[in-house]
Amino acid sequence: MLFFTAYANKKFSVLERHGMAVSREEVVSAAGSPDTLDDTKKPLFFARKKGSGGRTIGVVYKNEGKLQKIITFYPL
Repeated sequence: MLFFTAYANKKFSVLERHGMAVSREEVVSAAGSPDTLDDTKKPLFFARKKGSGGRTIGVVYKNEGKLQKIITFYPL
């Protein structure tokens, strides 16, 4: 199960205001099937995925049992 923190939920509107909108689907895709995954800072995971239009999305999350908690995300 996937969960977005309050901070991550707010980030959608912040990025949209700055003309860098990211969709929920892009974040879910990056976290679920990343092109690269850095787990050197466990319990945090840093996932990256190249999306449509050549834009890469970075996602920081942590696993809590069966819950994948999205902490933040960002376009690269």
